[in-house]
Amino acid sequence: MIPNHADAEALLRAAETVVRESSSLDVALRRLCLVLAGAFELTRACIETIDDAGEQVTLAGLWSSHETVVRRGASLPVSSSMFGLISGAGRATRVELEGSTPPSLINQLLAEEGNRVCVVVPLRFGAPPLAALSLSSADPAAFPDDQLPFFEALGERISWSLLRLAFRRVRDPNP
Repeated sequence: MIPNHADAEALLRAAETVVRESSSLDVALRRLCLVLAGAFELTRACIETIDDAGEQVTLAGLWSSHETVVRRGASLPVSSSMFGLISGAGRATRVELEGSTPPSLINQLLAEEGNRVCVVVPLRFGAPPLAALSLSSADPAAFPDDQLPFFEALGERISWSLLRLAFRRVRDPNP
C-alpha cells in the first residue's frame, strides 16, 4: 500500500492540491476519487455525504473500474451505506466485505464486483462526520490495521481542504 513516509506525505499533498484547484465541490470530489484510486490498487473509491436529517446518504463522488448499479448522485439509507459503518465508530474502519456484519446493500454490491476489503474514513469538521470516504480493493491484504492512522490523517486533510473550498466558493461564487 503505502511503502514509506515520503510517499504517504506526497499523497496527502496531492489530495489537498486536487481539492484546492477544483472549481466546485462536485469536481473536487470526483477528482479526489480518481487520485486516490490511482494511488492505490483500487477497484473503487467513493465519497458519501449525509443529509441534514442523518437518514440518507448521497454518492457525491464515485470512481469504479467496473460498471455498477450504484451511480453518482444515487441516494441510499444510512443503514445500506458505507457511512453507516463509521457513524458509530467515528474513525477509519477496515471492513471485510464477504460475510460482513451487518450485511448492507453497498457491501453486497462491492463483494459482487470482486472487492474483498475496504477502508471507510470519516470526513468531518467536528464531532459527527459529514461524509465518508470509502476505498475498496480486491486484494484481501489491502488496508492493514497499521495503516489506519494514515487514513485518519488523509480524512482530516481532505476535510479541511473541502472546508477551505466551500469558504472560497462562498467568498467568490464566480471565480
